[in-house]
Amino acid sequence: MDIIASAFDFFNPLKHFSQGEYVGLWNTLLNTFLMGFCGRFFACVPLLLTFWCGVVRQRVPLAVLFFSLTLVFAYFGGAVEFVFWWLY
Repeated sequence: MDIIASAFDFFNPLKHFSQGEYVGLWNTLLNTFLMGFCGRFFACVPLLLTFWCGVVRQRVPLAVLFFSLTLVFAYFGGAVEFVFWWLY
């Protein structure tokens, strides 16, 4: 039982960071990844793959999967800001 408890203590982020640093880390990560260059990049790549799979390869289910990934990356940044409004 002590091994499991020590494993949980190791993976507890508040053992390594203060609460303010932890919230600031996630705030910076979400703003950078979802609303910055990386968010636009990760939204454009699946969109290009959607057109390639749908038109060139004629694989409609795969194109639908890539289009859904495009929607997730494009709109998840706004959803995160809406849900975690107190952080912004």
